[in-house]
Amino acid sequence: MPTGTAGVVRGFAAIQWFRDPGIAGRFVDQRGRVVLTGMWPQDAGDRERAAVVNADG
Repeated sequence: MPTGTAGVVRGFAAIQWFRDPGIAGRFVDQRGRVVLTGMWPQDAGDRERAAVVNADG
């Protein structure tokens, strides 16, 4: 199963599933909060939002 599909199927559990092996990912919940995993780069919009959380740090 591709990681993107797995992320959708696993829901919130996908964050840990991506984080453990260091898979890069960007998750946005229904409220617009962003969680980054692995080496996913922050874009300008992410840096402007206080809700950005780097799940690796």
